[in-house]
Amino acid sequence: MEDLGKVLNCIGDFFCYISDRVVSFPGTLNDTKKNIVLQCKMEVEWYQKIDHYSPLNMWGNVNGIPVSLLNVYLYSGTHRHEGTCIALTFDPSEIVIGRSYSTEIQVSQMSVSISALNYMFSSSPLQSVYNISKDHPSVLNYTFPSIIEA
Repeated sequence: MEDLGKVLNCIGDFFCYISDRVVSFPGTLNDTKKNIVLQCKMEVEWYQKIDHYSPLNMWGNVNGIPVSLLNVYLYSGTHRHEGTCIALTFDPSEIVIGRSYSTEIQVSQMSVSISALNYMFSSSPLQSVYNISKDHPSVLNYTFPSIIEA
């Protein structure tokens, strides 16, 4: 995966579905110190067709790096009367760098390792045995608990 710094403050080409049509527009991903937003220009005609209450999924390329923006909501917009375009700010909830998807992303597998958890629990119930001999039998002898008679 690519670094976030490689796609910030660079002009890219972005796409999204509006009224079942793919709309393309230029934009930049900017860090506002609170979160990362997409600032772009879009034709007023397409802006008026955006459902402001449903999230959009956007995808595109920035410096040749594919980017996906998930659950994107319109944050703000500025329009000057003489132009046909409107300046918009979108707020994505997730950004995927290195992949570009036009559809909903499905996570099929995730693995996590937290080394701090190794010290969170008590010592292991198994005894570590390295030298297998008559005095030190195999570790398998310790994996089954003793039979309890009542």
